[in-house]
Order: sequence, then C-alpha cells, then structure tokens
Amino acid sequence: MNERLPCGADMDALVEQVADGDERLRSPHQEICVHCQTALEELARAWAPVSALAGSEGALPERVVHRIMRRIWRAAAAGWHTVAVTARGKTTISDWVVGLIAEGAAREVEAVHLIGGSLAHVAQALRSRRPGSPPPPHSPRGLAAEIGPQQATVEIALTAVYGPGLLDVAEAVRRTVAERVEQMTGLEVVEVDVTVEDLHVER
Repeated sequence: MNERLPCGADMDALVEQVADGDERLRSPHQEICVHCQTALEELARAWAPVSALAGSEGALPERVVHRIMRRIWRAAAAGWHTVAVTARGKTTISDWVVGLIAEGAAREVEAVHLIGGSLAHVAQALRSRRPGSPPPPHSPRGLAAEIGPQQATVEIALTAVYGPGLLDVAEAVRRTVAERVEQMTGLEVVEVDVTVEDLHVER
C-alpha cells in the first residue's frame, strides 16, 4: 500500500495490526496520536465482518470477500482525514468532504458549466495515490483533494461556458474554492489547480 498518515504512520502496519486483532494493543505513539487512533477505529469497523465469521465453517462467499476488501480499501486508501481536537472531543474531516465542498464552491462560479470533462488527468492523479489501483468509486467527479493536519490542496477539472476569459474563470474558481474550504473546515488551502477540459457553446 505504501501510504502514510499525516503523522508518518505506515498504513500497511496499521492494517496488519487490525487483521491480527491487536488494534487495542497500541504503541505509546498510538496512545496519543489522533490520526492513528482514528485510522485504527475505521479499519477495525471495516474488518469486523471478517472477525465475526472467523470461527464459522467453510470459506466465505467470493462476493462477501470482495465487499469486505472494498470496505477495507476505502477505509485505508480513501479515508484520509484531518482531525481537530478540543476539550469536548475530536472532529474528523475526510478528503471526500473537502472534495464535495470544493465541488459546491466551483459550481458557484457563473462561468462554470459543469465539473469534469474528459477527467483523464484527474483519474491519473487519483490513481497515483495508490499505484496499480483505480480511484475510489465515490470520489467526486473531476476532483482530487489531499489534506494534512492543517492544509489542503485541490485539483479540479471543469467545463467552462464559452465567452468569459478562461484565466479569469480559473482564478474565480480558485478563489471561491479556497474561501469555502477554509471557511467550512479551518484548513489552509495552499494550492488549487484548475484544468479547463471543455467548453460549453450555446447553439
């Protein structure tokens, strides 16, 4: 998998820890790290069906195995998140949510006809996060968001309306996306890459 949490923890090691039933036997780092704690909780929920059926007779149906592995894949690879801790508890925000915020913000720009186009570069960007694997099926179309403890970057592909200057459209999208993400999540948006992949021409 070769993926790491914002704290540097290896996701392969966390998945193995949960699969071995040791999610509660946490290291000193895991005892104080909200990123590791949240990841272990998510992975444990995804692994629960396997644990429940571990003592049953016979092999699991192939469709059940696929469903379980899909949940584990999504929890491990598509569930990147930022965690804010206060005296009253912790708030977890996933990159999926940041992507939805960015999508809604981009649609506020009048010259944006729709989000997406050929999506070739976005699909490639999402696949690059997990070499050899397709992007998660629930990713927002035309969007890729990556987040850390305090910052976020967004990549967005769109179809613009014919007429307005495309550089102006891209800058308006960049500004609106950054404002909305920062307003709703508290994350600093350090980069918004915009690709205009198509034009909508009224006929």
